[in-house]
Amino acid sequence: MAELGKLQDALADLDKALALDPFHGGAYNNRGLIQVRIGDYHRAVADFSKAIEVRTGFACSYDHRGLVYEKLGDSARAIADYTAALAIAPHNADALYHRGSAYAATGESEKAVADFQLLVQVNDARHPLAILAKQQLQAKSTGDKA
Repeated sequence: MAELGKLQDALADLDKALALDPFHGGAYNNRGLIQVRIGDYHRAVADFSKAIEVRTGFACSYDHRGLVYEKLGDSARAIADYTAALAIAPHNADALYHRGSAYAATGESEKAVADFQLLVQVNDARHPLAILAKQQLQAKSTGDKA
């Protein structure tokens, strides 16, 4: 319960910040993250969409919105958002991993492998998502041999 109260306080603070500056993309993005934690996915989508609208080049908001679309069961929109994030930041580890995972979940194995391979290639081997991508590639390789 205390956690929910703190989240509500944070939302109120972000609402005040946005009243002062309705073009603050970071505030919309952060409010969207809180909406996700509360479980209000539709408001989260609205906040991430507004962040994208008022601040161009905000790859993380596309990635965050993609994750919410996945929670809502809309893989096509999720993949489109991850692709938009990658158009802004082509080697973004989060977007590569999330899109690869979404491709894998929708049965698009070749596209999943390509994203995981690129993620491993362009990131430090110790990066947590590079490690996970490598595990995905190994599992895929093992599954193909069976």
